[in-house]
Formats: sequence, C-alpha cells, structure tokens
Amino acid sequence: MQKIINLFREMKMKRFILFILLANVLGTIYGWYYYESQLLNSPYYLWMFIADCPNSTLFFSVSLFLMINGKKNNFFNFFASANLIKYGIWTCFVLLFHRTYFFAVNFNLYSAMFVTHALLIVEGMLLAYATRFSKYAYLTLLWFLTNDYLDYFANTHPYMPEEGIEVVEILTFSLTIISFIIVYVLAKHYEKSILLSD
Repeated sequence: MQKIINLFREMKMKRFILFILLANVLGTIYGWYYYESQLLNSPYYLWMFIADCPNSTLFFSVSLFLMINGKKNNFFNFFASANLIKYGIWTCFVLLFHRTYFFAVNFNLYSAMFVTHALLIVEGMLLAYATRFSKYAYLTLLWFLTNDYLDYFANTHPYMPEEGIEVVEILTFSLTIISFIIVYVLAKHYEKSILLSD
C-alpha cells in the first residue's frame, strides 16, 4: 500500500514540475511579446540583452528540463538562479518606484506582473538550493556586467520614465553583486547539506 501511495506522490510531483515548466515557457513567450515594440526598434544583435525577465524564465525552463531528464548542469543552474533573482527583484522595485506610471496605465496587468516577478525570486532561490557551485559561475558576473553596461550606455533597459534613472542604474549594478552572492551562499549551503547527509 505504501508503495502505491509513494507512486501517487511521485506522479503528483512530476505533474507539478511539468506545470511549473509550462508556466515558465508561456511566461517567456508572453514576455517576448511584451517587449515586441522595443525589440523591433532595436538592432537584432542587442535583443538578447533587452528582454531580461523572459530570458530568465527561459534559462530556468532549460535548467528544469535538464534536471527532469537527469542532465543537471550546475553552472547553468547557477546562471539561471542569479538571473531570476536579479531581474525579479529589479522588476518589483521598478514597478513600485514608478508606480504612478505603470499602475495608472493598467493596474491589473502590472499587479499580475508584480506577483509573477516576485515568484521569479522564489524560483531562483529554490533552484540555487539545488545547485553546486561551479568555477564557471563567475561567467554570470560577466553576463550581468555586459547587460548592465548596455542597459545604461546603449539604452537597452526596458521602457520606463527617465526620472530617477540614476537610482535604477545604481540598483541594477548593485543587484549584479547581490544576486551572485545570494546564489553562491545557497549553493554552498546545498553542498554542505549533501556532505552532512553522506
């Protein structure tokens, strides 16, 4: 009887993971659609640096897919986790910082965006706690710094009011370090828990 119960639990867990995977894939597609105007008005070689949040959910989807298929990649997990945390926090902050601009346009849309981007932070932290630190993880910093530079020196950041842009810029560069440290600490904690369990 216990085996049957465990089997049902496994099936429910697999369905839940597949649901999360599907939700992130759909979120990625909608995110690219949201950025459609900005993407079409930008050179194609900058596209990968524009849609930060949709790219983050894409990275998470790839990580989850690899894990489901027993091909976990610790570097990519670290990379995806840091992106989810950084851009989840960034978006929630910007939506509140410019609340009169965003929420006045479409309260329901941006309320939903706030909640879903808060969930990105949760996803990132959960993924980080299932990740071993890789020496290649430092490439995440290179990606972030390149993205940050282009955001504020080539204007690839999402459309938003110019008022207070220097505050958002400082936050962006700060989150590069903060998100890396968060994932590093969680990954090390995961490694320690594995050693203790052995």
